[in-house]
Amino acid sequence: MAVAGLAGTAAVVPMTQPRWAAKGATSSAGTTTTACPATTTDAAFTAVTYGGGVHVRSEPRRDVGILYTIPPGCVVGLTGYCLGERITDSTSQTPDIRWFTLADGGLIASGVVHGNPPTGLEPSRCQGDRPGPAAIALAIAPDVTGPGGWRLSATGTHVEIVGFAAYYADDPALPAERRWHQIGLTGTAAPPFDLVWKRDRRSVQPGPTAEIPVAAVACLGGGAPTDVLDLRVARPDGSSTAEALPLAADQRLAARRTACLYP
Repeated sequence: MAVAGLAGTAAVVPMTQPRWAAKGATSSAGTTTTACPATTTDAAFTAVTYGGGVHVRSEPRRDVGILYTIPPGCVVGLTGYCLGERITDSTSQTPDIRWFTLADGGLIASGVVHGNPPTGLEPSRCQGDRPGPAAIALAIAPDVTGPGGWRLSATGTHVEIVGFAAYYADDPALPAERRWHQIGLTGTAAPPFDLVWKRDRRSVQPGPTAEIPVAAVACLGGGAPTDVLDLRVARPDGSSTAEALPLAADQRLAARRTACLYP
């Protein structure tokens, strides 16, 4: 692996200038279900509402009053997104902290619609938002609950969702043909973010000291990696090393995307 930036180096999630929620909207006491809103020409992406419809709020959290509700089956135009309360995605059952911005400044949770921002679109600011992930650290130890595994533990600054990935070959007979594999995607009420990884025949390389790179990535949700990443190595005998490994740019990108996949 070529050196192109040390693992464990944090990258703050960029944010553009605020797009505040529209003033004069109704409170939760005046909540109404509206017709499908018109898709504006300046929409950066779209999403489809489903289930019982989608509540629109002025800030990215559920304890703020509902402005109005968009019925199911609507294709809504969205101008961007900001970061807020973690919501469990209704379809994938994975955590998500993205809140999508409507043309009028209202916000809807990413986890209750079908649709994702385009690759490369960074979070914007919104009223009541939360800061993006700024740093993450991964620790690896043998799993004491049983043989043949590691306990992965991640902590960080402003981190609420962590994806884990490991770099190994699908066929142990072809150790040079390694690629990143997702281990899991997790969000908890409070750090650390723990996960037990039981090694299998595919991930075990010949020799007791063969190194398996493992990455912990701060995610904004399923399919939404950040560049906040830490890398350590585990060995098939259950031991690990705290030494960080360098990653080439393409490998860093692959690790990020794989770790934050929808499982």
